[in-house]
Amino acid sequence: MFHHGERKGLENQLGSNHCFLNVVIQALWNLQAFRQRLLSEPHWHSTPQSCCYCELKSLFQDYAQSPSQSLPPDGVRRALSSVYAEAAAGGRFKIGRMEDASETLEAILGILHASHMTESFAAPAIPLSLVHVEHASAFGCHPLCFAHDVFGIEYVDVAQCSFCGATGEPSVESSFLYRVYASELLSRARRGSGFSWTVSAGETDPLGALHEIVGRVTSTWTSWRGPPATLPELLHELNEEPTHRGQCTDCQNSVTSSVRWLTRRPRIFTVSLVWPSVAPAGEDIWAILAMLRPHLKMEEIFQVPGNDLEMFYSFHGMICYKNNQHYVALFWCHAKERWIFFDDRKVEEKEGWTSVANFLWTGGYLPTLLFYERSDRSDVVCAELSKELGVANVGDSRAVSIDGSAGTQRLSMDHRPSDPAEARRVREEGGFVTMGRVAGELAISRALGDLLLKSSGLSCRPSVRAHDAKRDLALVVASDGLWDFVEEKARPHRTRQQV
Repeated sequence: MFHHGERKGLENQLGSNHCFLNVVIQALWNLQAFRQRLLSEPHWHSTPQSCCYCELKSLFQDYAQSPSQSLPPDGVRRALSSVYAEAAAGGRFKIGRMEDASETLEAILGILHASHMTESFAAPAIPLSLVHVEHASAFGCHPLCFAHDVFGIEYVDVAQCSFCGATGEPSVESSFLYRVYASELLSRARRGSGFSWTVSAGETDPLGALHEIVGRVTSTWTSWRGPPATLPELLHELNEEPTHRGQCTDCQNSVTSSVRWLTRRPRIFTVSLVWPSVAPAGEDIWAILAMLRPHLKMEEIFQVPGNDLEMFYSFHGMICYKNNQHYVALFWCHAKERWIFFDDRKVEEKEGWTSVANFLWTGGYLPTLLFYERSDRSDVVCAELSKELGVANVGDSRAVSIDGSAGTQRLSMDHRPSDPAEARRVREEGGFVTMGRVAGELAISRALGDLLLKSSGLSCRPSVRAHDAKRDLALVVASDGLWDFVEEKARPHRTRQQV
């Protein structure tokens, strides 16, 4: 549960370039499984010294106890820098130097693992160095150190002949982050959905572009192809793609597939998204956000042993990067049922998932780390993701929501040439309006089909909006045949009777 100390900012003085570290610290603090283990885990030295473990634990204690609304991360950064002070490390993490947030998270967890391995034999008399960390990374920890217990994931890739079923030598992978290439996700999503996310080159209105993308996604939901693929579905498909095309030693078949078995479940499943560019197309950012769901199961991504219990993971937050070399973080607050936005010292609440998605999309923030925390089925980390209603329309069919108190709200926009804004758009796109009709023929200014009027200002781009539907009783969708004769305010009473 969140308490008064959990919404603190972290300082980033001019020239310090702490933002990559600040978002990692915010992530570790907001992830309950890690926070509780760090604060309760014993740790000591035979001689006084400063280490990453001690500095991080001290900062976490300040989160809970300090009256200050922003805390300095300098101690953690100095401790990180001292580990990587050797010439072979290239002076990483020095104050003023920008680093990658994903690599920073891995570095901190690697240091915590090395601290555990050192303490397993004796209390360390000398500070940890990069040599200690690299040496410790080559050895497993039994029992698991808390870094591996919380973040560690292990899986086995088994090559399997797609013809005779013979299996090859297994390959074991163990890591703190599950790394995925964003380009592969997007390619697989486009291939499976049957549509593409593209924005016209002349698009200048970011929300208009966003509406176009969401409209295409929404139209796909209602088509025979089914809903767009989710992140777990796409990860599962990528895991099953052929790994190589060598010959099977048993049947000499030339096509070999791969099966990925999960052998250790982390408490926090962390997806690291690797982007091909720091400034991708805006629709790619939106497409990644559209893949996210409140919950996932490891069984949706990996093959798991039959006797493993089914466990749910709840989407808890993310770290995002902007091409001006700046990181921000967003995490779900249980107590407030709000998303909390962390930007160094700035801490803000976001009203809902739609607000978060719009903020990230229009700001050009790339999701780089996605955090899923293990929970039971009743956990509601971000169930509000599914309480948003998306509405897209072209033409003059209308959607009206009705809440429990018989209040109404129009969710769509009538696209008629008589509307001044629509008439102006038609003219700007090379058409004209006469007698209330586009080119004197069509009484609506946007429609699907009607290709002959495409060059006359008729548009197929929908108006799209998101609506908080938590209090709604019903949604009425009808054409102008109803709304031209029935007032919107008169409909709720009949609807309530029927419901």
